[in-house]
Amino acid sequence: MTSTNSFSTTYTPSADGTDGREAHPGRWYAAFTRSNAERTAAAALTRNGFETYIPTRVEMRQWSDRRKRVEVLLMPRVVFIRTAPERLPELVRMSCLTSILRSPGQREAAVIPDAEMNRFIFLVGNATEGIEVTPPRVVKGEKVVITRGSLRGLEGMATQDSEGMSRLTILIDNLCCASVSVPLIDLSPV
Repeated sequence: MTSTNSFSTTYTPSADGTDGREAHPGRWYAAFTRSNAERTAAAALTRNGFETYIPTRVEMRQWSDRRKRVEVLLMPRVVFIRTAPERLPELVRMSCLTSILRSPGQREAAVIPDAEMNRFIFLVGNATEGIEVTPPRVVKGEKVVITRGSLRGLEGMATQDSEGMSRLTILIDNLCCASVSVPLIDLSPV
């Protein structure tokens, strides 16, 4: 099913007939909102001149007395924003957002490449089957490095925990293995 969303992608075309991206290139960022405040945040951002995108899909829901098509968020609490880097401080101060996505171990906001964002928007808008959005995975046995925290830079092998944490194991040949639980967001493949 194709999803329709009034907040999907909004921008004001410039007077010269272009969409403004040529003269003032913007970059995509992901921001987090309070629970159930994605549409409210997108509306506030749009009023302030930001281009926004909220990925949704339409699902058929069954109640005891009826069936109804319902628009469902693919990524709850997330709104994508396209803006010029100089407007980031303004974005950070907006009360409708709780935080901006940052790359692991970095202080600046993570930029989402245009090509990735365009593919994602195309996928969401044109998929006929259900879309599943999952966090990046670390494969059991994969060599990984911790990207932030007190163990930043430590390399080892990843093993999966039942609590959604990954265990980083350091092998001392023929003697023992030492391991520690690390949030998946803090791990990166080597």
